[in-house]
Amino acid sequence: MLQTRRDLTQQEYTKHIDFLHQQLVSSWAADQRVTSLKIAIQNAKTMTNTEVLQFYPSKFVLSTEILDTFGKLVYERILERSGRPSVDAPPSSDPQAFERNESAKEMCKNWFYKIASIRELIPRMYIEMALLACYRFLSLTEYDTALERLAKMCRGIGDPLIAAYCRAYICRKGMEVSPKLRKHLYIVFEDFCTSFSQLTPDRLQHILRECELSFSEYLALFVPALEWILQCLSHRSSDDTLNTILHWYERCNNSLVLDAVMTSFDPKYVSDNALRFADLIKKADGLGCPQHQLYMSFGLSLVLSYPDKAVLRRILRDHWKVIVQLENPDDFLRCADVYIEIPAKHFTAADVDHLLGDIVRRVGELPTSTVSTGAGSPGAIAAAAAAAAPIVSGAASPTAGAAAPISTLTLEQALPRLQSILDKILTHLRNFSDLFEMRHFLPMVDLFQTDLVIRNEVCKSILTRFAYPGSTSLFVSAVDRSEVLAEATQLLTDLPRVNTMMYFAKSLHDSVNIMTVDDERRQITELILAFVRRWLVSYIANVASFLIGLPGSPDQGPFFILRQFLEALESYPWNNTSDGKAWCFLSIMKALSHLRTNRSRFNYLGVIPNSVLYDSDDRYEAEVDSLLDIIAEQVTAHLADLKREDSSHAAARRATLSLHLSHILNDYFSCTEATGAMALLQSARANLRETSSHLPTSLHALFRSDPSVVS
Repeated sequence: MLQTRRDLTQQEYTKHIDFLHQQLVSSWAADQRVTSLKIAIQNAKTMTNTEVLQFYPSKFVLSTEILDTFGKLVYERILERSGRPSVDAPPSSDPQAFERNESAKEMCKNWFYKIASIRELIPRMYIEMALLACYRFLSLTEYDTALERLAKMCRGIGDPLIAAYCRAYICRKGMEVSPKLRKHLYIVFEDFCTSFSQLTPDRLQHILRECELSFSEYLALFVPALEWILQCLSHRSSDDTLNTILHWYERCNNSLVLDAVMTSFDPKYVSDNALRFADLIKKADGLGCPQHQLYMSFGLSLVLSYPDKAVLRRILRDHWKVIVQLENPDDFLRCADVYIEIPAKHFTAADVDHLLGDIVRRVGELPTSTVSTGAGSPGAIAAAAAAAAPIVSGAASPTAGAAAPISTLTLEQALPRLQSILDKILTHLRNFSDLFEMRHFLPMVDLFQTDLVIRNEVCKSILTRFAYPGSTSLFVSAVDRSEVLAEATQLLTDLPRVNTMMYFAKSLHDSVNIMTVDDERRQITELILAFVRRWLVSYIANVASFLIGLPGSPDQGPFFILRQFLEALESYPWNNTSDGKAWCFLSIMKALSHLRTNRSRFNYLGVIPNSVLYDSDDRYEAEVDSLLDIIAEQVTAHLADLKREDSSHAAARRATLSLHLSHILNDYFSCTEATGAMALLQSARANLRETSSHLPTSLHALFRSDPSVVS
């Protein structure tokens, strides 16, 4: 006989449940139907035992597994009697297509008669729910009738926790046999709210004292059952369903129920009723669920599906006023981790900066468990952030003399949450340059000085975002890749920002030591090289332009120095995932094209140019054409390699290179060569968005040069 006592550990109980499960299956295989039924009944009786309340949710899962097995065995037995060889149709299939015979009906009735003879209410209900799928052998309407009857029978269960999980099992079995039936779900949730509204600390005083639980801990035991009920209700639900649920919720006004509603329903339902939920959060009692948890659940829904921007800004302003006043810094950071994503995705960098100011101030006030290293000590950060002015209209921050946090959270413990906040900002901000427009960004980064491991991860994230602009799927879908690259290239001329990025790269470089693993070393190396290569193409283009203007040698030709430079460029070990080599060749090709049309552009004061030295020599024009042929072959070979990669990222890179090559061919060569430019332009057009700012210009220029090639 199954017993549940305080001296029985969870592992022992689980082992005993597994033993019963095996006994049930073996008894059934030995045609001992009565023994199998007794095991199922004894298992169901354990659901009436609440001696160890904390273990009840786990016990529910273990016990219902045995009941599900028993129900499946009975169903397969009746199915065999009906003449069907196997379970080839699940219980939720169309009942109209199910064949019935009298033998199967009689066997089914016999089983339900046995169930009806069980005297205890709870075991009888659980066994009937386990065999619910067998009602399909009787008639088409039995599911609806049985589910409503079982839902109403739960009203006879005195213990609210037992009743809650019994209702959850009804919803679960109802979804298995007939997901379209919903009437019993409404009955279950309405009764749950009615029962939940009667739970008060005074009424539960004896139970709480005996089990050594707080009131909030006791209510938390209802969460799995409540979430399952609401998930069944939210399945293919409508706005009317949500309105009905919120109407019943207002009867109990318990924050635990409200939190379960927000996490169970589709975020779009929540965002469409954002103002209503915001009002309900204000009125919630906060007994079953802490206030910060409600704000987190609501914020996650707004992040996944946002309402009108005016409504979103209003909610952000009102809720942030409450969040910054949370006494527990851990609760504050958890909410900030959610709400920082809203302005990062939908508003300006100034709005993000305001939230960062409050975050930096609160984190800077935390005590440290280790000695801070580097210039960015928490005390200095707090002083730097003190003069920050609110940017979100109407937002208020606590005064500097606020009470000390009630949590023992230290700065080191807060850094992982702070890192998550920074990662979300880096992911969702449209322009990387916006980071440097935020006054609190660098003070926030300075907070990571106390933990070298997390500091290195932060430096990696920043360098990745800088060195590989548009590399994430979010940016490729939001902004055309060429425009992102143009914005990132513009940063190279801003020396203070470049110096800051150099500091991050140097910090990563200096962190490498003999203990650094190879994968970590390789990752850091690639990031630093990618950072440096951002300037490499520009430097190579400048050097090549200078070499083109130098006078040549009568013995080795007018461009022998440039040829040697091209050979060095070809032998350089370029990264296979980089287009740097192709961009360098395109820059040199553009310079040579200029030389073809405007020789005076490369004349230096006091230096005799090649155009004078080789004015009447045919080798000069032939040398220029030869160099252009070599460069064009290198670029087209790289384009062919990208085409063979057959990936969306490679296609975008190929399109951008093709677009620039078509510009050079069209601007500096004859109209007969415009056909080649058109082919490259069509390749770019196939892989770039129509909204790209470069496409209309290219098409217009090509049409003007040769209208016959543009269809």
